Amino acid sequence: MRDPVDHDARAMKDAKSALRLVSVVGLMALLSLPLRYGTSSTTRPAETALDRTRFVRIDPRTASAATWTLVPGIGPAIGRRLELHRRAGGFDGGGPWDLEAVPGVGPVTARRAAPMLVHPAVPRGEGSP
Repeated sequence: MRDPVDHDARAMKDAKSALRLVSVVGLMALLSLPLRYGTSSTTRPAETALDRTRFVRIDPRTASAATWTLVPGIGPAIGRRLELHRRAGGFDGGGPWDLEAVPGVGPVTARRAAPMLVHPAVPRGEGSP
């Protein structure tokens, strides 16, 4: 007859060996991930907010609240305030846009938005130069 203690000790030893094997295989798989899926020299770098300014131009005379959220630092609440400011005739002047007149828009946000805005001298409906 077999000794139950000896049988349990052997099972425990086999279980530990199996766990070590799975751990080693898992660790090797994790170590191979950066090599297989890492960035290569042919991939594009991450897009920044300034990169988007090359493609997005906002005309404050026609921009909706959703359009304003494309500007870094402007969320839905400030976008709605900017749209209400536009509807009240706030962006129809001939001078530079005064975004800081809208509550919640400070100098940093206005500076970030500046390259994305169509200049007031550009006729309505045309892009910036």
